[in-house]
Amino acid sequence: LCTGEPDARASMRVERSLLFGSQVGFDSLRGSACDVRLTDSSVRESNGDAIVLERDSTLVFVNGIVDNSRGLALSADGGSVQIERALFFDNCQGGIALNLTDFTIRNNVIAFNGDDSDAGACPPSGFGGIRIQNDGPNVREFSFNTVVGNAKQESIGGASGVLCQTSAPIEIENSIIWDNTKGTAIDDVQVSGFCDVSYSNVQGGVIGAPMLPGLIAGDGIIDTNPLFVDPFRYDYRLMPESPAKDAANPEATVTIDFDGNERPIDGRHDMGAFEVQ
Repeated sequence: LCTGEPDARASMRVERSLLFGSQVGFDSLRGSACDVRLTDSSVRESNGDAIVLERDSTLVFVNGIVDNSRGLALSADGGSVQIERALFFDNCQGGIALNLTDFTIRNNVIAFNGDDSDAGACPPSGFGGIRIQNDGPNVREFSFNTVVGNAKQESIGGASGVLCQTSAPIEIENSIIWDNTKGTAIDDVQVSGFCDVSYSNVQGGVIGAPMLPGLIAGDGIIDTNPLFVDPFRYDYRLMPESPAKDAANPEATVTIDFDGNERPIDGRHDMGAFEVQ
């Protein structure tokens, strides 16, 4: 838990660590705030939400894992997050929940978060992969992410992959959003709300949800099996013949992928977290 002195900022750096069975909290109690850098580390089997960010605190999370928590993988209320090359996997109540938060979310895998059963072992999952609520004031980037296999309970509205509950459009770009479920079936709404989707592979395409109008379909959207290397073993790298290969925005400038490999390889970036090698 990081808290600073009244009206002052605290800072914390966590590297090459395993945080097991507990919650990592960064907040601004008593008018303080925390600036935290979490690198090459894992947060595993938390009893509630794994990482909690409040108010004006900031989090840089690079090359890490958050898995098997009983709550959300990451809950942020205000502040800002920069998340790159991280795996969010099998967190009971959902993946990433942002509210009034600036964010840069790039080169991540968000997989198998949430619970698809109304009578499941987890608290009700209103979303699976990521929920963005109420616009952050400045930075909003969601690109080169693979959002796959997440689930929400059938009785709760909204998409199981990416949910944008905002007043301004959130750009969802260069990503793969696939096989996210509602109840026991593939969700026919993988993305919903005020999301502006482009250069992404979205199962079922981009369609509006009546309860959350405003979805925008931009350029470069495809709806074709991404051909993961071995999805049954959670390997979401792309096969050489994947339709996501060389299909990202031709103006993209990202230089590495989830594994730290160079991208692009042959002139144009691939969609999702991994560049075909």
